[in-house]
Amino acid sequence: MKAIGILRYIIIGFIQTGAMFAGFMDSLGKIFGFILALILGQCPIIGGVMGIIGAVKAWEWPWWGAALLFFGIPILLLLFNAFAFRND
Repeated sequence: MKAIGILRYIIIGFIQTGAMFAGFMDSLGKIFGFILALILGQCPIIGGVMGIIGAVKAWEWPWWGAALLFFGIPILLLLFNAFAFRND
């Protein structure tokens, strides 16, 4: 069961990373955006904001869908894992 939780985190992480790269590259240009995405994308706030911008601008998602990707789904996964793996 823990493997499923880890797999969920990996899949969501890949989607979030792709959106963050798209945000940096769409806003700053391909090469410069890619380099800055590698450096600044490790900061949770900057990476999250640029990921939302990337999902909205580059992938044409609605703002609420992008916000759910970066804030809603990770919170739900944390809550699920906290309650699913409790040792009573």
